[in-house]
Amino acid sequence: MDTLDIIREIERDPGLRASLRAVLLGDEFLTLPAQVRENTKAIAVLINEQRRMTAEVGKLKGDNLEWIFERHPRRWLRRGYANAVHVLTENEMDFLFDQVDVGVANEIELADAIVTMQLATEDQVGERQVTGVVEVSWTIEPHDITRAFARAHLLASLGHPVVPIVAGAVIPPQELIDLAKAEGVAVLVRDSDVLTRGKIIEPH
Repeated sequence: MDTLDIIREIERDPGLRASLRAVLLGDEFLTLPAQVRENTKAIAVLINEQRRMTAEVGKLKGDNLEWIFERHPRRWLRRGYANAVHVLTENEMDFLFDQVDVGVANEIELADAIVTMQLATEDQVGERQVTGVVEVSWTIEPHDITRAFARAHLLASLGHPVVPIVAGAVIPPQELIDLAKAEGVAVLVRDSDVLTRGKIIEPH
């Protein structure tokens, strides 16, 4: 039997091929596909766990930033932009929404903070008493702008002049700043200049 005959015999016999692979490649190589599949599953589990932990860390950072805003609003609402800044307490919000539809009140109170302040006019020659509806986020996202805008309009419908505000820890991309400016939402970054002033939503 010459070499070609041996090859043909191997091709015809699956058992012979398997035995030959075991001899030539060894058991470790033959089990490699199964090991790869197991490793792939383990990597997928690790990736999901990392995503979960990242989300949890992000929430903790956001919660901590809200805590800082409530106690040190001046780190965002700088002098020259706003004066006489006061973050409403829960009791003050209860009083504010005492005669308001429960559904409307609950939605507005989902805001991360509600503040009263003397807002400097754009020409810096006067001030106006307004309420700010604030969404606080470590990294400002489009949904923060949308929520601040919607909740500010709800509060304005109750007879208050309102400025929607998003407050963050890092300067957002220019496209988000442009979006906020187009919507009339103030963008404030901790220990930084005011990026957009926002527009007062008149009572309606």
